[in-house]
Amino acid sequence: MLAAHRTAKSQLVHTMESQNPMAADVWNKITLPISSFLSTAFNQLQDQINAFEPEISPFALHALRSHGKQIRSALLAFSGSIFSKLSNDHIKAAVIIEMVHLATLVHDDIMDNASIRRGLPTLPVSYGTDVSVLLGDSLFAHALVLASEFRTTHVCRAVSEATKAVCTGEIIQTLANKNKLCDLPQYLKTLKMKTGSLFALACELGAWLANGSKAQCSKLKHFGSHLGIAYQAYDDCLDIYGTESSSLKSLGTDLETGKFTLPILVAFEKATNQDKENFLNLIHSQHPEKHRQIMAFLSKYNALNESKKIIKNIICDAVDCLKSIPDSEGK
Repeated sequence: MLAAHRTAKSQLVHTMESQNPMAADVWNKITLPISSFLSTAFNQLQDQINAFEPEISPFALHALRSHGKQIRSALLAFSGSIFSKLSNDHIKAAVIIEMVHLATLVHDDIMDNASIRRGLPTLPVSYGTDVSVLLGDSLFAHALVLASEFRTTHVCRAVSEATKAVCTGEIIQTLANKNKLCDLPQYLKTLKMKTGSLFALACELGAWLANGSKAQCSKLKHFGSHLGIAYQAYDDCLDIYGTESSSLKSLGTDLETGKFTLPILVAFEKATNQDKENFLNLIHSQHPEKHRQIMAFLSKYNALNESKKIIKNIICDAVDCLKSIPDSEGK
């Protein structure tokens, strides 16, 4: 049992540390047992997009082309398969969660002024901000319509609460960055809301739809929350230290928009008062040497290695949540 936990931890850490947050070969190996589920869920997501009004569906399909690895669908499937065979309800729940996630990506690209996602021009670049804002809203609304079709209100309530948490987290982060008040605890709280919420929702609904107990659903929900925090923290590191050729999306947007993400915050905690003052003046400036000076600041305080340590600890917390979950291929 302990050996299995150590293996799980090492696999998660390896995945998070690869040049790409989820290197394709590693991810394909992990998801091989549920590849049919993921394919069906994606096809049904595409069917839902195609069912939009003809004036809207081209924009939604454009956004869908930049869709990622179905991480949330995979978490839902693995969580459900711990307790029973996956059902059509699991597929529908996966479609709902991926649709909410797609909406958040559309809005993120607006807020970050991103030009590339998965190697393609973003929706705001191709069709403008107005269309992108309204499409994101439409995707949110359509996801809630689908959630309302379940025989119980639990799914709709859970999806609504997670969606609210995502939006609230984004607002809190935006205000904190504008007011220069963000610190590490607040940052992690924000990640729990804006990314951890959908990871947690996927894990909890997967188990709930498979008749997992209340305690088991809660443990898996906490697992998803921790994993989502770690994933987003790593993605924030990638924005600073990664390359666009490997990540297939615009990088450096956090620095350009003045976001206080993990590497900056861990360096800021160690920095002298003078270095803090210099950094605050720099982060919101248009100084021609801005990027180089920020990277020098991060290097001075060993920000990347310190960030990796924090992420590994969060991953360990995630895996610890699985100790009371029954052993299975899904686990």
